Amino acid sequence: MLRLLIQFTDDELADFRWATFDETTDSAALDWQLAVADEFAAVASQNPYPVIIIIPQQCVYITEIELPEKAGRQVLSAIEYQVEDQLAQDIESQHFALGDTSENPVPIAVVERSIMEHCMALARSYDLRLMQIIPELYLCPWSEDGVALTEGYAGCLLRYGRYRGLKCTAQALPAMLELVKRDVDFDTITFYGTESETAPSIDKYTLHQKTLSSTQPGFIDCPLIDLQQRDYQLSSAWQGLVKNLEMGGAIYRRTAGDRRLQQGNRIARTRRRACRHQATTVQPA
Repeated sequence: MLRLLIQFTDDELADFRWATFDETTDSAALDWQLAVADEFAAVASQNPYPVIIIIPQQCVYITEIELPEKAGRQVLSAIEYQVEDQLAQDIESQHFALGDTSENPVPIAVVERSIMEHCMALARSYDLRLMQIIPELYLCPWSEDGVALTEGYAGCLLRYGRYRGLKCTAQALPAMLELVKRDVDFDTITFYGTESETAPSIDKYTLHQKTLSSTQPGFIDCPLIDLQQRDYQLSSAWQGLVKNLEMGGAIYRRTAGDRRLQQGNRIARTRRRACRHQATTVQPA
């Protein structure tokens, strides 16, 4: 099954790169094509496949929160208040998406609502069959162990947990690895690249290299956080449609009832006028 991947390359979600991906293959080697915003319509129409939108990693904050042992759905539905102190922005302007809620700590991704609204507007405008909206981090393959490294767009993607990771420049990579080591104990790094791509030189760590062509991408059969949740999930759109249909039905029923009532009143008035007319025209015997 072919998929169309659209990865925005800037915070404004204007220019992008795109690739088609066949889910029946086990290859993370993608033939990315750069495009500008004005080319979006052409790319979408020429590749009418289900779409995965990829948000720049710098636009998504990924964290996790430890919940009480028997936390209910009410706690999960108000998860934003559990991470409010970690955010610089007001929570009303942010969208919160969860990973596997059976895990504890619970993984959370935070992204601006304006970004999600832009994605949904594109889906409506171009009739996209939108499957997922995911952070760029999940382009990095993941083997459920250790630390994985690959090239993202204009930076390195470093994945060091089922949901955890970051993006940085090649120059900042050694410093970022030192920070990661405070949370994760590791000595080896798996670098995923193309056959012609040279692995970065990193001191203190053993580097294993694997080719992307022989590896599944990180968004296939791997844990991830789909940002298309809550107000931005398909069911919400259907619920809104159903609500509108129900409201329209109620208006129709009320209007039809009013018409029947008015028609009944007209008939009654006609009968009364006929009776009065008959009374005045009949002569006594």
